Amino acid sequence: MEVGWFAVIKHILLNTVIILMSIYSVFSILYFLRQIFFSFTVHKEKKASLYTHLNLEYTPSVTVIIPAHNEEKTIELCLKSVLSFSYPKDKLEIIAINDRSTDRTLSILKKIGKAHPHLKVHNRKKNTKSGKPAAIKEVMPQIESEIIIFFDADYHPGKKLLKKLVMPFIDPKVGATMGRVVPYNTNKNLLTRIIDLERRAGYTVDQEGRSAWRLMPQFGGTVGGIRLKALQAVGGWNANSLTEDTDLSYRLLLNGWDIEYLNHATCYEESPETWRTRFRQLKRWSYGHNECMLKYTIPLIKERRIPFWKKVDALLVLFSFFYAALTFLSIPLCILLHTIYEDAFLLFLYIPALTHITGLSYFGLYWQIIMASIYDRQTHVLAWVPFYHSQVH
Repeated sequence: MEVGWFAVIKHILLNTVIILMSIYSVFSILYFLRQIFFSFTVHKEKKASLYTHLNLEYTPSVTVIIPAHNEEKTIELCLKSVLSFSYPKDKLEIIAINDRSTDRTLSILKKIGKAHPHLKVHNRKKNTKSGKPAAIKEVMPQIESEIIIFFDADYHPGKKLLKKLVMPFIDPKVGATMGRVVPYNTNKNLLTRIIDLERRAGYTVDQEGRSAWRLMPQFGGTVGGIRLKALQAVGGWNANSLTEDTDLSYRLLLNGWDIEYLNHATCYEESPETWRTRFRQLKRWSYGHNECMLKYTIPLIKERRIPFWKKVDALLVLFSFFYAALTFLSIPLCILLHTIYEDAFLLFLYIPALTHITGLSYFGLYWQIIMASIYDRQTHVLAWVPFYHSQVH
C-alpha cells in the first residue's frame, strides 16, 4: 500500500512540475519576444511621445507632493529644485510632508517654508500609519488642484520638468504621466552601476516601448503626475498597498484612463548604495507587485474594453515578479524530481531545455540594456553588464 501511495504522489508531482514548467516556458518566450521587440522599436523607429516637442501655454493648477522621512541630507536640495520650477506661482502649490522624522527634516522644512508662502509643511503625528502611501493619503483631502505631481525627497528635478510632466494632461483621456528617472550617484560603487543599467533598460526601452505602441506604461509614484479627477474616479489613493503606484496604474487601465510616458522628462535620483537597502527595496516591490497580480489578473482578463495586445502586455508586467520566482524554483525542482523519478524521460529532456529557455529570456533583458546604452550614447557603461547577472540572481 505504501509503495502504491508513493507512486501516486510521484506521479502527481511529476505532472504538476511539467505543467508549471510549461507555463514558465511560455512566459520565458513571451518575455524574450517582448524585450527584443521593444529594443528594436526604440533603436530603429524611436517613436517618441507626442508631447516631446510640444510647447503650449497649458498651465493647469498643480500641487506638488514631497514625502520625507529622515531626509535631512537631501530635502533642502530637492525643495530648492522644486521651488525653482518655471511655472506660474499662482497655479502652483507645494506640500512637503514630514513623515514622523527623527532627524532635522522638520526644522529644515519649516525654515524653507517661511521664505516661500506657496510651500506648505504637513507634519504627521507619531502615532499615524507608517509609510509613503499613508503619508500621501493623509494630505489628499486638502488638495483642490487639477493635477498632482509627486517627487521623492532625494530627487533633483530641473526647472522645466514640471511643464513636461503636466503637458499631456491637455488630453482629457490622460489620467497619469510618468517621467524618466536617472541615478546621479552611478559611480559610487558596483551596486549603483548595476542599478543604472536596470534603470536604463526599464525606462529608455521598456517604458518607451510600451508608450510607443500605446500599451500601458506604469505610473511610478514619483517623477509623475495624476489627474485629480481620474484619481477620484478610480477610488482614490490606496494606502494599503506596498506598491501603490502599480495598484493605481492598473485601476487607471481598468477604468479607461491613459498613462503617458515621457522619456524626455528626466529627473535625477539617489540610488540605494548598500545591498541591504536594495534588498529591502526589492522585497517591498515583489510583495506589492504580486499582491497586485492576485488582485487584478482576473478583472484584467475579463475587461473587454482593453485591446488584446495591451491586455497581454499588462498581464506580462503583472506576472514579472512571479516569473522571477518560477525561475528560481524551476531547474532545482526538475533536478530533484528526476532523482526520485528516474524513468521520467520527458523530465530528463526538460532540464537542458529549461536551461536554454531561461538563458533566452535573460538574453532579452541584456539586449534591452545594450539598446538603452546605445540610445543614450553611453556605451561605456556596458563594461558592467557581466556584473548585472549577480543582482538578477
